[in-house]
Amino acid sequence: EEILEIIRDNLFDNLHARVGINNIVLTGGASKIYGLESLSSQLFNRKSRIGKIENNSSFFYNKPEFSSLLGLIELSKNHQISEINEQISGSKVVSVFDKIENWIEDSYA
Repeated sequence: EEILEIIRDNLFDNLHARVGINNIVLTGGASKIYGLESLSSQLFNRKSRIGKIENNSSFFYNKPEFSSLLGLIELSKNHQISEINEQISGSKVVSVFDKIENWIEDSYA
């Protein structure tokens, strides 16, 4: 609960004024914690759900603990990482996205 409160406070202080947040999507292995979805809905006062990639029967696509990796792969397949890099150029995040993009291309090309 404390972690979600910290996220809520930082999110709404820093981001909510610029971006409307309607729903909360929980991803990663921790999203499988019993009751996290309802607790998130209460704390954020927003509809919350566990993120899954739909319309795919693959074992990995139905597991929230793989959602971050699969999301990055989907971004790479859609060539959106390059667009994100242009938007945030000059920041430390750029080199991280470059490394991820190169790793994905090397691994799945």
